Amino acid sequence: MIVDNYNQTVINTLWNHKISFVFFVLLTAVGYMSLPYLNNVQEDLEKRIKHKDQLLNIEEVKERIDSFDVILDVRSTNEFESGHVILSNVVHMEHTKILSQENSDFLNKNGISKHDSILIYCNSGNRSSQVIQHMINDLGYSKDKLFLTTEKYHSINKIIV
Repeated sequence: MIVDNYNQTVINTLWNHKISFVFFVLLTAVGYMSLPYLNNVQEDLEKRIKHKDQLLNIEEVKERIDSFDVILDVRSTNEFESGHVILSNVVHMEHTKILSQENSDFLNKNGISKHDSILIYCNSGNRSSQVIQHMINDLGYSKDKLFLTTEKYHSINKIIV
């Protein structure tokens, strides 16, 4: 009998506040569905804070595309073979190979010098971020010559054509 009274009280409360309850449920659902978007925004802001002027959006890449001596694709070989930026100065090296190097000889042998202006890209910017930090901190590259983007190769190809 106590349980019945409790259930009836809950039902009456929900019925009396149905508009507020529906609003609350809808607001909660919209918030839940927005979480992936908000996580992406947060990751992008963290990358922007970490890399400041080095992180280029698609408009900045479009403005500077001709100024890069090298466009470094640090994705896996399978990703590269499925599609990549279609310029002659694109160099593909998996990020793990670059990160395993203790000096810049490996990059020099592949046509990348410390004097080159370099745009580094991958699919999300995570691997690019690791590579750029390694090149600056461990290999002695100048921060002013290294740039990265979170744009995908097909977006970069669209601005080239």
